[in-house]
Amino acid sequence: MPSSSFRTLLAAIPLLLIGVVVSSGELAAQQFDVRGTVLDSTGSGVQGAMVVALTRSDSAIAAFASSGGNGAYTIKGLPRGNYILQVTRTGFTPVFRDFAVTGANLEIAAVSLEARVVELDELVVNADHVPIINKPDTLEYNALAFKTRINATAEELLKLLPGIQVGSDGTITAQGKTVQKVLVDGKEFFGRDPKIATQNLPADAIDKVQVFDKRSDMAEFTGIEDGNEETT
Repeated sequence: MPSSSFRTLLAAIPLLLIGVVVSSGELAAQQFDVRGTVLDSTGSGVQGAMVVALTRSDSAIAAFASSGGNGAYTIKGLPRGNYILQVTRTGFTPVFRDFAVTGANLEIAAVSLEARVVELDELVVNADHVPIINKPDTLEYNALAFKTRINATAEELLKLLPGIQVGSDGTITAQGKTVQKVLVDGKEFFGRDPKIATQNLPADAIDKVQVFDKRSDMAEFTGIEDGNEETT
């Protein structure tokens, strides 16, 4: 028959095991911040750059942030894991960098963006659906990479896209500029009010979203820039 001391040890073992399980769960639930700076070739901060953390296994978006006036950004709420940092800004070549969150807030070395002077082939990270592609003068989002609820509108999809904000009144801003026009397959959608399109189109009908500065009709006709561009 077990001694009293042995029985005491057996009774203590389940408590010890439970304590280990709870501690592991707490560790898994911890989230951390990743900070860094986006610079141009002169060393000046780049404002409005899209900084996205992609999970390295499938390139899904884990979290994102936008750089401020001094180029600084903070990606909040990342759990432990391996990630790809994707930094994009219209007019610059995208930058990809591997990093890992191991159990503490992380400071990433400054990312330097180079001005894009020629059109490059689209960059593929490591998945079929790359969330964001930076083309010359155009920022393109792959709608398939952003999950929306059933029967969601285009406006709900836009709220998920890094660098795009939708106000309570439906006003859209992209990279700090107010969106003045929404085109559907290159054509205006029932007038010039962007909300008509974004609040009525179903999100699941959208293949991609592009943000660019559209030249005026006169500039497109003559080929002469007149400075009257609309964020579109």
